[in-house]
Amino acid sequence: TNSCVFFLGNCFLLQDKKQNGVIGKGNLHQGLYHFQPHNEYACSSMHTVVLSQCNNVVDANVWHARMGHLSDNVLKILSNKISFHIPKDFSSNCFLICPLSKFKHLSFDSHNNFSESPFDLIHCDIWGPFPHDTHDGKKYFLTIADDNSRYNWVHLMRNKSEAPHLLQAFFKLVQTQFSKNIKAMRSDNAKELALTEFLQNVGVVHQFSCPHRPQQNSVVERRHQHLLNVARALMFQAQLPIYFWGECVSTTAYIINRTSSSNLQNQSPYELLYGKVPAYDLIKVFGCLCYAATVPAQRHKFTPRATKFVFLKYPFGYKGYKLYDLDNHKFLISRDVTFQENSFPFATSTYTTSDPFPNLVVPRPLPDM
Repeated sequence: TNSCVFFLGNCFLLQDKKQNGVIGKGNLHQGLYHFQPHNEYACSSMHTVVLSQCNNVVDANVWHARMGHLSDNVLKILSNKISFHIPKDFSSNCFLICPLSKFKHLSFDSHNNFSESPFDLIHCDIWGPFPHDTHDGKKYFLTIADDNSRYNWVHLMRNKSEAPHLLQAFFKLVQTQFSKNIKAMRSDNAKELALTEFLQNVGVVHQFSCPHRPQQNSVVERRHQHLLNVARALMFQAQLPIYFWGECVSTTAYIINRTSSSNLQNQSPYELLYGKVPAYDLIKVFGCLCYAATVPAQRHKFTPRATKFVFLKYPFGYKGYKLYDLDNHKFLISRDVTFQENSFPFATSTYTTSDPFPNLVVPRPLPDM
């Protein structure tokens, strides 16, 4: 046969296996599924992941979801580095997640000037406070962006007072890991970012943006906009509770650092900073269901060999994944993980056109800071 049917809660989808497209759908009504032929029916990105994995093919729509809902142009650039097919007239048809997370009213002009070498200039800014704390009490994050490579580092914070210590630690990290000295730092006039005595001692020029002129610190301001756009996409896709917004932002920074950009000659910040292509095979769909191996020392012959988790983060310093146990409400970092990228445990109901997220409490718009 040339078609297959997928039952998704209270509806089903009919797929043409040759063209890998949806040709019909139907909703459950009084115990019966009512078929509705509809060649132009655009399924959500979550449904597209299900359909693509029917043929055991990771298609462009799966990578669109994996990489935080990239634009079609950037996804085509990425396809040159990863072995997946993308048609010339490809359109992600992501008419749900992308508009919800990335819609904006006004554009922001940019001259896209770059420093000659990494760490000649870094941009810093603090975002927050967000009215909803993370599960571990964080309400701010500090963003540091390299002007040359546009690589970014994001640090979650409980209080703004943590910023000076984090910045000083970052200066030491650059010296140790990259054998470089930061020449200049640009920020707004936040007192937490002054560091006057420290910067004088290390010979770093501190550049300030003029009051009420955030455009002069535009690199990090636009980076906050980009971070929040993708973080919202990840949260809406996985339908996570609001107290996981910290994991959304941290994972977004990881993804953006590995995303190619036309402003970087179709390279990613990671490639410019480290001089090599990142390991894209390690990237998985954020918030999806996964299974991690149990500890051999804590099991017997009839103990389950794996436990069900939710994938939440790429932890710094580990070659593994940060996972959340829904039953025990605990976190685990593990390398021995398998992923079900079409399943989202926090999504308790299937998408419908009338109420796409019936159990999702959408937070108020995040302030630009």
